Amino acid sequence: MKKNHKLSVFLLKSYLKDFTNALKEGFNDYEEHKIKTQANAEGLIIIGITRTNPPSWEQLLQEGSQTKITSLKNASNRAVLFFKVKGRVFAIAFGYGKHIIKEELIERDFGLRTALNLLDSEKFISIDKANLSDMALLTKMQSSRKSRPEAFNLDVISDLLRGVTAGISKSSNDLGSIITGNEGVYLSPKINFFDIPDKLKKLIKAYESEKYKENFDWIDNLKEEKNPKLIDQLRDLLIEALKNEDTTNIHLASPNIINWENYEGYAYSSVNDDLKMDLDISDFYLYKADKLQDLNWDVIKRLSIYLKYVNNEIRASAPFWRFINFEVEYKDAIYLFTLGKWYQINKNYVDDIRNYVKGIEESQLNYIPCAKDASEGEYNELLAASNKDYLLFDKNLVKSDYYNRSNIEVCDVLSISNKEFIHVKPRSSSSTLSHLFAQGRISSTAILRDDSFRKNFRARLGKMKATRNIVPLDRKQLKPSEYTITFALIDKKDRSFIDALPFFSLINFRLTLESLIEQGFKVKVKNILRNNT
Repeated sequence: MKKNHKLSVFLLKSYLKDFTNALKEGFNDYEEHKIKTQANAEGLIIIGITRTNPPSWEQLLQEGSQTKITSLKNASNRAVLFFKVKGRVFAIAFGYGKHIIKEELIERDFGLRTALNLLDSEKFISIDKANLSDMALLTKMQSSRKSRPEAFNLDVISDLLRGVTAGISKSSNDLGSIITGNEGVYLSPKINFFDIPDKLKKLIKAYESEKYKENFDWIDNLKEEKNPKLIDQLRDLLIEALKNEDTTNIHLASPNIINWENYEGYAYSSVNDDLKMDLDISDFYLYKADKLQDLNWDVIKRLSIYLKYVNNEIRASAPFWRFINFEVEYKDAIYLFTLGKWYQINKNYVDDIRNYVKGIEESQLNYIPCAKDASEGEYNELLAASNKDYLLFDKNLVKSDYYNRSNIEVCDVLSISNKEFIHVKPRSSSSTLSHLFAQGRISSTAILRDDSFRKNFRARLGKMKATRNIVPLDRKQLKPSEYTITFALIDKKDRSFIDALPFFSLINFRLTLESLIEQGFKVKVKNILRNNT
């Protein structure tokens, strides 16, 4: 009798021929089991030998126990079923089986594209997305009932779709009722073992279809780059950026949503290094300080990040390269390395973003140049002191009820007569740029919507011997068009503000710009030159 079985299916790279070559290097502790000829397909079953270990917290409990604790063990079962169908190798993982497959052999677009071609577009259950303007921002949205994709607030400009769960269309309901697609396909068809090859044939057919373009053509704004020669050239640029300790165009972010309730931290060693909480590329540079110049792609592939969770004694190994986010312009195109894949950015998409923001007016206020070694705070103090019309608000926080009674920065420097709120940040990293735009959005929203914030802001102005009437107390008297929100970058290069932004920060700026203009504010920009001497 056939039963529903959960299948976790991964398509492997087309050049793979031997099943066992898909297993991670160093993984030798397994059993091989041949497939019965009745399956009518070439295949192999790999069963990992199970090992048990005492949990890390056993010793803590033992310290307080009057009797010997003996029954605590952790076990990790893992198996992979390989099938070759229509010339392609599939890996179906059971238990922790995915962790024994070489990450670089997984066809990363298989799961999402296959799912989009098989699902019913009226029956979305959950969506996983990454924000292109800040790749560290991962979001999972789940509905209590099946809905259209519009219910999940997908933004075709700023969202990278990473995974979906939805009801399967009626024409494919022999694959089950629900499908999940990300790197792999997850489904629960009613089958016996020998039905599996036929199901895999349907999956490869769906993967090769372009039906998804009817509703999701925008996902091709980022098209996966598969040209091996070009990928080698892009990897060289990534390696060069790592060697140069780049923090502007490269940063680390988890490729998966972290379960913070059980997360203890990460390290670059499986046992010895102290755990850190926040992923930071600067920590990697410190860890590899004496070996950065020896980096090549083979070395990077062998590097791991080890994640520690309270329910697992062993630090879980994850490939370092899966955490890398890197943006580079090469041969008149923009490429992104994220979530383990190279993407080329659609040229029309790039042009649309740039055309929207390129006409933003430059601030005409007087700005002093920035000294070579001056910090952001030091520059703001000097700028405020350079003009009697300027007030220093850097670190001069004002309480807002709208933002849960948080203290927020109105701006860094305020021009009183022009009602211009200047937000300043050095051009150092994508996270710094995200902070710059967020500061402008939060402050303007508080000014517009929060009566208590305007009251507290006016009180602060009074203490600074400035006119309180920069903002009225009554919201009805507030005219956003009288105010200018200015974003200023401290930059080593003499160029425009727009040219100074990496492309994905440019997306962030466009979204910020749209929000502020919709609220009625004027927006200006300024690039402040940092002296090199």
